[in-house]
Amino acid sequence: MGLIKWYADKIQKVKGLDTPIFVMFVALKALGGMAIGIIIAPYVGNIGWWVLLAAFILAIPVMIKIFAK
Repeated sequence: MGLIKWYADKIQKVKGLDTPIFVMFVALKALGGMAIGIIIAPYVGNIGWWVLLAAFILAIPVMIKIFAK
């Protein structure tokens, strides 16, 4: 149960962030993921761009849920 409790504690810390800090957290995670995708794209060929596109598509419902209300 130690690992699950650790994850639960981290999630509670994220949930407890003030709104501007939380938005910055999410934006920086998205930018970091984009940067990693752009960096690895030349090394893995066209698959890197497909992974980046899949990340954007998968992020759409989450972003809608976060920013819709």
